[in-house]
Amino acid sequence: MKIGIDGMKCEKCAGRVKKALIALGSADAEVSLEKKEATASFPAGVDQKAVREAVEGLGFRVTSLA
Repeated sequence: MKIGIDGMKCEKCAGRVKKALIALGSADAEVSLEKKEATASFPAGVDQKAVREAVEGLGFRVTSLA
């Protein structure tokens, strides 16, 4: 899944997003501060709504999910 994220301003922000994605079950989460996006694979049962809530719960805005 590719997740567009607005509001990350530093590596600490990117680290918080990565930690949240890992907590949802992603073993391969990667976050790019420069591209303002994250990529991750999730186990069955984790849907886009859960991903959006996890990221937006940190204070960032999800701009796209694919």
